[in-house]
Amino acid sequence: MMASDKLVDITINDKSLRQSLRALDLAATDLEPAMRKIAAALLTETQINFMDEGRPSWLPSLAAEERDGQTLQDTGRLMSSVTTHYDHHQAVIGTNVIYAAIHQFGGEIKHKERQQSIHWRQDKEGNLRMSERSRAHISQSYHVDAYTSEMPARPFLPLKSDGGLQPEAERAVLDTIVRHLEAAARR
Repeated sequence: MMASDKLVDITINDKSLRQSLRALDLAATDLEPAMRKIAAALLTETQINFMDEGRPSWLPSLAAEERDGQTLQDTGRLMSSVTTHYDHHQAVIGTNVIYAAIHQFGGEIKHKERQQSIHWRQDKEGNLRMSERSRAHISQSYHVDAYTSEMPARPFLPLKSDGGLQPEAERAVLDTIVRHLEAAARR
């Protein structure tokens, strides 16, 4: 057998590979679409925290137990105040409600000394019952000394106490990034 004088010539057309790499480069450079999706994922995780009463589960509040309601959802103001913002470099979630921080992180609440009133009305049998001020027959004022109380943390934003994301939120963010890059590679 004689060796052939012919060489094998292989041509690789890497045009589609180069296009995919350019698309990945652009996707990694222009992160605003990914940040928009990450902000939406963080908002979804926050809403799930409210619906599930926390992750990990919050200690139920006495007020919620008394009214047979949900913790942190008396009026819905806190949940509806959560907003997101994003740009090319970041996704942000937060709220401007003044009491949000004490619920997110817990802490000591200092109650000031004050005067307070109790309102009473007489029922049909002549018994005194507590009532709303507008329906009261009798009002009593009394003094309440200053005191402190401890508020347990009930994190509603998807953050852990060390500042990292809750595991569910971390998965959602990573999945969002992977989907963003996969979509770019397919372009």
